Amino acid sequence: MAQQTQIKAPGRFTISSKTQTLSMGLMFVGALAFAIMLFIDRERAWHGYLTGYFYFFLLAIGGLFFTSIQHLTSAGWSVNVRRFSESFTAYLPIAFVGGLILLLGGHDLYEWMDKAHVASDTILQK
Repeated sequence: MAQQTQIKAPGRFTISSKTQTLSMGLMFVGALAFAIMLFIDRERAWHGYLTGYFYFFLLAIGGLFFTSIQHLTSAGWSVNVRRFSESFTAYLPIAFVGGLILLLGGHDLYEWMDKAHVASDTILQK
């Protein structure tokens, strides 16, 4: 009689405390560098923030798009790959908060958000 092997679920993925500490440290260094840059060159700091924000936001949106297409077409081949793109969408709530932060620097990024500049420009007034 052949023995049946039982397949077990892989379990929950856990991140080591060393990796968590390193990640938190790097996030702190990045936030500190952004804060310092706001005092040195405010416009350049907000442009850097915008570039990083949209890079990761577009990765999340791309993952959402790929996942939705795979679900709509009931594609069976992409189950393993789809897990990665599904995980990208976990960034979207963080991107919402990042978008709210982006509004704080909007007048440094976009001319139409600066009331003084709009008042002096007839094209922006229209």
